[in-house]
Amino acid sequence: MRTVNFRAFFIVSAAVTGAVLCAYLYMCFQTAGIIVGAAYLTAVFAASAVFIFKSVKKTIKLRVGMAFGLAFLLAVCAFMFAVFYINSRAVSAKVDGYRSISGRVCAVDVRGGIYRIDLDDVKADGKSADGVIRVTVRSSGDNNIAEIVSCGDKLYFDAEISCVGLIENCVVNGTSCRTDIRYNATVNSDEITVKFGKPKPIESFLSALREYLTENMGDKYGNIAFSMITGDKHALDYDISDYYSAAGLAHVMAVSGLHIGFMVVLFNLIMFRVGKKVKFGVIAAMLIAYVVIADFSPSVVRAAVMCLVSMFAVFVGGRRDILSAMLCAYSFILAFKPMYLFETGFVLSFGAIYGIALFSRSISCFLEKRGLHRKASEAVSSSAAVEIGIVPSIAYFYGEVQILALIVNAVLIPYISVVFVSIAVFAVVGAIPGLSGALIVPKYLLMPVDYIAQGIAAVPYSSFNINTTAAAFLCYPVMFFASGYFMMPKKGKIAVVIASVSACAIFVCIGTGKARGVYYSSAYEVNTAVRCADYNDVSAKNLVIEKSALRL
Repeated sequence: MRTVNFRAFFIVSAAVTGAVLCAYLYMCFQTAGIIVGAAYLTAVFAASAVFIFKSVKKTIKLRVGMAFGLAFLLAVCAFMFAVFYINSRAVSAKVDGYRSISGRVCAVDVRGGIYRIDLDDVKADGKSADGVIRVTVRSSGDNNIAEIVSCGDKLYFDAEISCVGLIENCVVNGTSCRTDIRYNATVNSDEITVKFGKPKPIESFLSALREYLTENMGDKYGNIAFSMITGDKHALDYDISDYYSAAGLAHVMAVSGLHIGFMVVLFNLIMFRVGKKVKFGVIAAMLIAYVVIADFSPSVVRAAVMCLVSMFAVFVGGRRDILSAMLCAYSFILAFKPMYLFETGFVLSFGAIYGIALFSRSISCFLEKRGLHRKASEAVSSSAAVEIGIVPSIAYFYGEVQILALIVNAVLIPYISVVFVSIAVFAVVGAIPGLSGALIVPKYLLMPVDYIAQGIAAVPYSSFNINTTAAAFLCYPVMFFASGYFMMPKKGKIAVVIASVSACAIFVCIGTGKARGVYYSSAYEVNTAVRCADYNDVSAKNLVIEKSALRL
């Protein structure tokens, strides 16, 4: 009898993860990384050759041989792209020092009274420099030039440039990998020369959308609605981000699988009479367009790939399988963006869907047997499964666990789905001349969510803090052992889980030279303190709607 409920993409995802870890070793110790990486890829190639040969001889299933072949190809891609990126960052580090800088404005952030401008197409002393430079602009008088510049403008100035490190104390700067911000500079407003330019079409669209929403919904709710649709929080006050995060609702304003799910459900309802071929083509085009609007956020890419894989499986008459779709998305994303493995949003997104795949059905069946209605049990089980899936990552990246998040999400997600759909629908209706007042409807629907978020954030002891190491990720194999995918007799399975949990607890409790321990605190205060950790990407916290979309 098989012990593991086999999925071909288990092999692929494991091979790709190993390749990325070899690249991580290359980051820390270059020579060792080259040796280990070469040995690893050689071993994967040998295993692939053996299994492909066996599948050709029909001694094993063809899909196993194909899985090993794909595993080798994607592992090579992951390692090579990672090494290329690491070497590119090493070249960027040489830009340090006093330079004459020019660059194109790609983002402006004036939150909290601190003026920051991101520049791409950067040139240092006339030479092209890879990546983005973040410029903090100091006011030189009553006005700051950051208040008048916009995307597409060109800035010129002389300043001391410092490079953002890719790795420090063996910890990778995942946020820098995602945003590609490689340099920092601080400059006085009056030392900057501006050449006004034309934004890209997508930048013009997003700017017009934000202005349209704020004009008709007010600054606060317009910016919240804009963040819900696009994931862009540059215009959102820090206080708002803080109390949504503290309430466990940060995912509402970070584009994720939740939002992809809403859109897929909506389009399925609109095109319920349309044939499968047309429906697949339209939804695929919509997903690709939305990924572009969301600036290729890891969680959105993951959700879009999963939806497309699941829809394609149905289209060709195959079986829809959430774990296979997840592993497929994971493998292909890491093959071409290997450094995402160290990025908070990516890990949280896959942790959430991993929890759903492993535990949602079991929890739902458990609740239904005890009399809970099927729809309610599905909502509660999905929310609970997500929280289980992201707890290790939240504990590692943010050092906290939110106690009320499970209850809040189980209760509010159905209502938030209504809010999101109303924003999308009434934004279109409001664009019709004379009907802009229609946006008052999503504004008033959004108000209760905002009030609830503020109220929950103010509840003392709504979260507790815990210091842990990367050993927290050992919880993920433990979860697999505890799931239905690991098929052992009940007594043996319980023993394996207990042993795994014990080993995991021992490693998690091992300190790293810092003071350790668990203590309780106000969630609102904690989130304010860790704002610099970039909580903008906690975008995977509840995928109930996405799960529904995958069923359609």
